[in-house]
Amino acid sequence: RVFSSWDSFSSSPSGTPIKRRLGVPEGDEENESKLENTLQDIIQENFPHLARQANTQLQEIQRTPQRFSARRATPRHIIVRFNRVEIKERILRAAREKGQVTHKGKPIRLTADLSAETLQARREWRPIFN
Repeated sequence: RVFSSWDSFSSSPSGTPIKRRLGVPEGDEENESKLENTLQDIIQENFPHLARQANTQLQEIQRTPQRFSARRATPRHIIVRFNRVEIKERILRAAREKGQVTHKGKPIRLTADLSAETLQARREWRPIFN
């Protein structure tokens, strides 16, 4: 493991409002305010009703650490930590209802950032529910 401080951020305690955005292109000299603007653009483009009513107060927003892969040119994920769980749940629910979420016309995915233990438990239970 290279980023020990990153581990404490990504493996958050249950109930901590974290969401992951996949497929959002990276910009040159990207900083936190540019990421916040990107988040607001995504919400405005896909969920205008939420943009008007929800005050999306962020605790933290950042890209995942760089991992070198010559075969993949995909952008790094964006991790968003909201101040309130309700905001995260409202956005994820709206994304599920809409189906396809876009950023500047290109499809992206919004997912909850789950711990490795939770993901493994889901994989183990999948055959039982299918």
